[in-house]
Amino acid sequence: MFTKIKNKISGSDNLLVNLIKEIVKQRFFGFYKNIYKTNYHRNVLISYITSPIRRGLLKIHSNFLEMHIILEVFRSLKFNIDVADYTYEGKIDYNKYDLIFGFGSPFGKYFWSKNKKSLITICYLTGSMALFNQMERNRYLKERKGQNVIPRRNYYCKYLQESISMSDAIIITGNEWTESTVKPYNSKIFRVRLPVFLPNKEEITKIIQEKDFEKAKRNFLWFGSSGALHKGLDLCLDVFANKENLFLHVCGPVDKESDFFELYKKELTATKNIKYHGFVNIDSALFRNIIHSCAFSIFPSCSEGGGGSLLTCMAYGLIPIATKEASVNIEPDYGILLNSYRVEYISDVVMQLTNFSSDKLLSMSLEAMEYTHKNHNAEAFRNDLINALNQLGVK
Repeated sequence: MFTKIKNKISGSDNLLVNLIKEIVKQRFFGFYKNIYKTNYHRNVLISYITSPIRRGLLKIHSNFLEMHIILEVFRSLKFNIDVADYTYEGKIDYNKYDLIFGFGSPFGKYFWSKNKKSLITICYLTGSMALFNQMERNRYLKERKGQNVIPRRNYYCKYLQESISMSDAIIITGNEWTESTVKPYNSKIFRVRLPVFLPNKEEITKIIQEKDFEKAKRNFLWFGSSGALHKGLDLCLDVFANKENLFLHVCGPVDKESDFFELYKKELTATKNIKYHGFVNIDSALFRNIIHSCAFSIFPSCSEGGGGSLLTCMAYGLIPIATKEASVNIEPDYGILLNSYRVEYISDVVMQLTNFSSDKLLSMSLEAMEYTHKNHNAEAFRNDLINALNQLGVK
């Protein structure tokens, strides 16, 4: 009997397990009150992610670093800080707050609350509003493969319209392209430079200078989180499956997206020049080995809010090959900006790069590292955030 129950659970994608996890998250990890136990005269509600509070500053995603700095900044401004996960659906007394910062349900529900007091609302966006790009990529996938996959990026659609159009201001990660997707809906927008976990600069400089670029220029890395279709992995797999003399490393939890993984199982598990590693920690020996062997990071995403995974690779000296929608500023001195997401076009670009000289690639690699370390460090993000808050009268 227990075997039958187990099979039923497995056959339904562990719906019961996922439901239990969500209940536990909402009940125990959804809301944290006055996390620093301070007694200031002002209160802020941050509606973002709570995992960095319970797990610490882990190097598994740049949003752990973002949240750490956001908390530091509001504490330095003498706010008592409550934190709600952006999916939290519990009751919130908004009248106690002077400011709400973030996005998601706790943020958007404020605009629907009755007898609410007037307070400062700052929508913090970590993605673009190019809502139809993912659908276009799914259509293009079906054109090539005859089937679709389930979109994995939901754009935090709950209360999104209220949060963007009714907030006093928007603070957004990314670049001009990211800002352009929001600008029609709110006139007060501040851009902040996304921070990433940076390696030791001297150590990476040594790795770059010692790298054999004649070999490395035939090795590429796709490095991303959830949303393989969204982040253009399908395009990369289609390109490299037909390029036996080039090698693609794939780092990310693709096996958790069963429909995508099944569709590209041959490419991911049985193609000699494509190696699927799964999730890879940037502090691991495996990641360092991949960095040693590759010259390029390829990331034809359809929409990002800063491109943290691409920036991380650049910080290690990999030369970016990316679409404008990856939302990272890419100049010819240190990268390749893709003008199309079509497989044939990307394939041509990749082949052209193998003709670059080792000296040129060395220079581009060093420039990519320099740009990232200069513009996407924790201090740059902190200064940008404080400057935006100060211009909004939050001092």
